[in-house]
Amino acid sequence: MDRTDFESLAEVKCMSAVQPRQAGSALLGNAFAPVDTFQIYGCHETFDGVTDADVEKKCNRMQETVSTTNPQKSSHAGVHSGDMHILKDASCPLNNEDEFLTLQDGHDAIARKDSTAVQCFCLQQIIQKPDMLAPPYTTEEQMFCEDFIKEQVRVYGMLGLGIVAVVLINFLLKIMFSALTSFKRLESLTESTRSEMQLLFVAQFINTGLLITLVNWKIATGRPDSSMKWLVDFVQTIVIDTLKIGDGSFYQPDAAWLIAVGSGLVFGIFSQVLSAVATPLVMGKIVAPLQIWWSRKNSKRVTLDTLKLVYQYPDFLLGQRSAESLNVIACIITYSGGMPILYVVGMVYCFFAFWMDKTILLQASAMPPAYDEDIISQTMDWVPVFSFLHVLFALLFLSNPDIFPSDFSLLRDFTEPFLDWGRCKDPNSDADPYEEIMANWNVWSTEEKDGNYDCFLRARSLDFTRQSVWLLMLLFVAGVAFFLLYFLYKGLLKPFLDPFIFAIKHKCCKCCLKEEEEDTTEFSVAKEAMIKKGMPCGYRMEDNPKYAVASKAVHHHATLSSSVSKLPEDELQPGGTATANEVSV
Repeated sequence: MDRTDFESLAEVKCMSAVQPRQAGSALLGNAFAPVDTFQIYGCHETFDGVTDADVEKKCNRMQETVSTTNPQKSSHAGVHSGDMHILKDASCPLNNEDEFLTLQDGHDAIARKDSTAVQCFCLQQIIQKPDMLAPPYTTEEQMFCEDFIKEQVRVYGMLGLGIVAVVLINFLLKIMFSALTSFKRLESLTESTRSEMQLLFVAQFINTGLLITLVNWKIATGRPDSSMKWLVDFVQTIVIDTLKIGDGSFYQPDAAWLIAVGSGLVFGIFSQVLSAVATPLVMGKIVAPLQIWWSRKNSKRVTLDTLKLVYQYPDFLLGQRSAESLNVIACIITYSGGMPILYVVGMVYCFFAFWMDKTILLQASAMPPAYDEDIISQTMDWVPVFSFLHVLFALLFLSNPDIFPSDFSLLRDFTEPFLDWGRCKDPNSDADPYEEIMANWNVWSTEEKDGNYDCFLRARSLDFTRQSVWLLMLLFVAGVAFFLLYFLYKGLLKPFLDPFIFAIKHKCCKCCLKEEEEDTTEFSVAKEAMIKKGMPCGYRMEDNPKYAVASKAVHHHATLSSSVSKLPEDELQPGGTATANEVSV
């Protein structure tokens, strides 16, 4: 067992080792078998004469790391392990009771400040004895885990309340924006539906996907330059202190963020999926039939208008359904780069939403009005925004070396000159400012982190050049350039550039603007060709081969009913009733 001591508390994320020739488990003359797996421990204190048992009790266990075992040259005295990433061992066996921690292991974890092991012990105890969740806490295990149990109840209670609140707020938003859209008095039904869809989608996306992230995000103003102090004061006063946006606990998406915030996002999106799919089904298949049944029981609806309110199925609200679907897809695309489970949620939603919408539209909705393609086209205009957010959040997740360890790529040499380290770099030291900042970040107090937040952002932006995300970084830069040019054109340059773009299209790109030749084929000829191909040639039932038999049956029944209604009254009296066969003859 080898030991390395540091002068002060330090966070080690990467290390390497050289195994001398006497290392290994098999000695055959000058040959040796180097070790290919290392078990590393991290200790908060220095221990003299540390034994293996002391290490397990007093130090935090790290994940096993694999090293290289091939010497580069035969003349080398040992084998270099290569770069080994150091990650804390967060595994917790929950299935095999023989591997469960004991109460003494829990006390040892507290002594060495290993919160992961403490939580693991409490989880194992809850699995063994679920009744320990209920107070009073009298046993040793209950008293040991009391704080953990109360914190879990608080966290998951708030998570459940948050999910319910998101669903209720989204439901109220549907009612509110439907009324606001009617108040606008737009010219056409398509414009009204499109406006309702856009307003409702933006509000639901902020409520479902963005608000929980912004509230839990920690924005520290740091120590700004005098020229930017006014902007920092505005953000601190209005955004952070008043709106509580950026007043959370997480400076970046990490493992703790995924547990506390990411799980809430996943459950919130899944609850929105259930709400979007189940609500139309309940209204069309349960509420509407119950209204019809109740109206028959009380016999109070006697006018045509009041009867229509009950006996007609509800309208299929295209604007609201489009907004709900767009909201779910937007949340899934935005966060799926760091939480791939959302891809499964999206697949489940698309499957059930397709069949539920089809069922409700055909069997439990009134005949919808005629819309044009503008509503669906507007939903597609949001796809570039979702794609850009997907790239941004994937960068934040996958560039974090604690979540996805990776070495730097060649892009670091091109990116670092654009970073002004300023006060973040010690002028009297040759140390890498990135390594210095990231090594101190987890050691600093909250006040020190807030004061050096701008340095942390510079260091994290350099993580975007790692090998795991270099392609995402290029896509992010391309997205930023695209949206800058797009908004610059829309907001400033459009009136000036439109005449030139029009002229270029009609003078220089004639080959791309050739008008389609008008089809002069007569309808009778085209109809015969369509019939031969088995294609419908009209909007009537008899024009579609699939419904030809049903169309004949409907016309035959209509002919019989019409013939019977035209018979003289004396033939319809008892003893003179005509049958259907007699009429048809």
